[in-house]
Amino acid sequence: MPTVLTMTHASGKATNYAGGKAALRRAIAERRRAQSQTAREETAQALCSRVLALPAVQAAGTVAVYASYPSEPGTWPLRTALLDRGVRVLLPVLLADGDLNWVVDADQPTSLGPDSITAADVVVCPASAATPEGARLGKGGGSYDRALARLPASTLSIALVYDDEIVEHLPTEQHDKPVGVIVSPRRTLYSGHWPG
Repeated sequence: MPTVLTMTHASGKATNYAGGKAALRRAIAERRRAQSQTAREETAQALCSRVLALPAVQAAGTVAVYASYPSEPGTWPLRTALLDRGVRVLLPVLLADGDLNWVVDADQPTSLGPDSITAADVVVCPASAATPEGARLGKGGGSYDRALARLPASTLSIALVYDDEIVEHLPTEQHDKPVGVIVSPRRTLYSGHWPG
């Protein structure tokens, strides 16, 4: 029986998507590509404000943040704001085996290795969708699940999504790692998987 994902939009309207994880990712990616540049920029600014308001982020010395693709919830304002505050920002680099290497967000980044993620106080993850309980739907390669599995219990993990990508249920597997906070332009949700 196919998995059915119900996405509730900001308007309150619900849309059902039937299929496995790959089908869910395709449907979400198509919806994201349809957004205007203005909407993407507004989303990135709103996400930046919400993430910066989190006490764990305010106290962080090192934050790992993904470098967003155009259709993803944007991280450029967040990266800039963190750097302006003197925070050390780590960016992921995908390795051939699907794991993530990390570099410092700078003009001439130096490879730090996959285990360097353990130095981050906060890790901001991409997600296609997330539940209030912290389940996240990633891109399918398991790269962030590996990174999250390395983190100490004290590290806060955050998933960034659009408002209508906070859903009631997602298909999960044993290797899927939950996040501590889900942030969308209008909501900040603390799951049961966070150190605070």
